[in-house]
Amino acid sequence: MNLVDGWACCFTAQLNSKGEMTYPGCGDVNAALAWHKANNAFGTAVLKWSRTYGMVSDAGKFMRGCAVDIPSTVASGPSWPNGEWYGSHELGHTLNQVHTRGTTPAPCGTCSKDECGPWSMCGCEGDATDHGRNGDISLTKTPYAGTTFYGFDIETLAIYPPDWKENMSYCNPEWISDYTYESIMDRIQWEGAHLAAAEISAPAEHLAVFGRIITATQQVTLETFYRLPHTTDLIGREPGPYSIRLLAAGGAPLADDPFTPRWSHQDPGPACGITMATDDNPALIAEYVPWVPGTARVAIVYGSQELASRTVSAHAPTVALLTPNGGGALTGEKMTVLWLATDADGDALEFSVEYSLDGGVSWRMVQSGLTATQTTLLLERLGGTTQGKFRVLATDGVNTAADASDGVFNVPDKAPVVQLTSPADGAHYIVGQPVALIGQAPDVEDGALAGAALRWSSSLSGALGTGQMLHITDLPPGRHTIILTASDSAGHPTAAGVAILVTEELNTSLHLPLVLRSDLP
Repeated sequence: MNLVDGWACCFTAQLNSKGEMTYPGCGDVNAALAWHKANNAFGTAVLKWSRTYGMVSDAGKFMRGCAVDIPSTVASGPSWPNGEWYGSHELGHTLNQVHTRGTTPAPCGTCSKDECGPWSMCGCEGDATDHGRNGDISLTKTPYAGTTFYGFDIETLAIYPPDWKENMSYCNPEWISDYTYESIMDRIQWEGAHLAAAEISAPAEHLAVFGRIITATQQVTLETFYRLPHTTDLIGREPGPYSIRLLAAGGAPLADDPFTPRWSHQDPGPACGITMATDDNPALIAEYVPWVPGTARVAIVYGSQELASRTVSAHAPTVALLTPNGGGALTGEKMTVLWLATDADGDALEFSVEYSLDGGVSWRMVQSGLTATQTTLLLERLGGTTQGKFRVLATDGVNTAADASDGVFNVPDKAPVVQLTSPADGAHYIVGQPVALIGQAPDVEDGALAGAALRWSSSLSGALGTGQMLHITDLPPGRHTIILTASDSAGHPTAAGVAILVTEELNTSLHLPLVLRSDLP
């Protein structure tokens, strides 16, 4: 997660029925992200098809990557050892890309995908489509032919040969092909034209239903539901053979909402020998359905078979936010959100904490899945505002209550964080050689800064230009400090720099040490 979002969710290891220690997998992370994404969009201009990607630390156990579906809006993956590959690969799935078939190696299938890394599984891709190029980035390999494509790294200006492998395969080394690039572009343009904000339904009361289903056995595990007023379905539901059925106290059906489970397209883990986080890869249930007054039970149905259900308790929980409740300013490194909650039915409660920068017009989730009645937050992750508010949601598994700060409070504005990708500190160039200047500056309040908000300069040449990426070819000889300065809308600047050397030619001289011997005559 970057500073623009700042949301984090924590999972813990558990013992399974065999007494074995198990760890959450990407299906667990994606379920939390689906709730996070949908809830953050309430009352904001977030588009239905905006993507949410979770990057998970490898501390403890390694988690494989997976996308909720193809296409979809939620995916997650590990941060090591192939975080860049997992990120581009899983986001490719969310943008309607299936696997590209790679060259089948001799040992394919000799170890399971739970034990083998993506490179050792080249040719073992499931649900793959072969574009006639054997997983290569180019259809043809004839040098300089009009149908031969090469990879081009805009940062290093390196050129990669046409037999490099597709990043939607399990092969290595890899780059993106013209086929995948154009297919992703087509998908983005299609979404822009067909999935406009007008598609979003008018706000109404919805039931957010979450769970898992192993379709081979029709085993369903229900997770926390939320009953939310004045919301819209920003997840989207595809009709299918399963249904969410709302039932009255006597068992009469009040509503049937057909849906298709969201398949997690999991990708392999690291090299053989590294212990994996367990995940049986069930399909995800993440649906928003209109609430019907009088509903006493919610069931998951397949045809005429009821697979699982949850009773709606007689009483909704009550929750009262105690602090911060408005007034004054939040300062320091950390702060505590504290609330009281009760439930007349004695149900176990789960809580989510949200933060608003605009006095409660829109909300951002900052934590979810809480069972305690307080949490500690880092202030560096809260956007600066004079109209700050917190809100706590409490659910008993269906019925949901909420309470927000009575008044507003001040939160100091945060300066952007500057991150330089290129050039590398200490890099050596010759006069006329292109120098790639690449950087970014996430800002808690403004998001990712771009354009004139990012200014490049040299200690020898002065101003170089603006934007997230430049290529400079006219740096004079000498030792330069290349500086990227980012300024947010509040006028807070942050700068970071690296030192590079520019010379007339590369120094290839070989210097040998002088050896003195005292025993010479």
